[in-house]
Amino acid sequence: MYPAAESNLVDCVLVAGVFGLATLATMITMVTIGYLGLLGIARFTGGGMEHYAHATCGGAIAMCGAAVVFGL
Repeated sequence: MYPAAESNLVDCVLVAGVFGLATLATMITMVTIGYLGLLGIARFTGGGMEHYAHATCGGAIAMCGAAVVFGL
């Protein structure tokens, strides 16, 4: 962004816009893949994944905390 900001405002806005669109596309893609994966697990196990919702969320929070602590 800094080199684009040095050049002119149009380049800076263009770089920010492309970065924003790429970020949104990546987030939407990853959420869709995760959702479809969970649907596959639910079909494989015959449903009943709601029983593990709190443990799954706790594990995700713990992994995020570990990533912050260990600088991943």
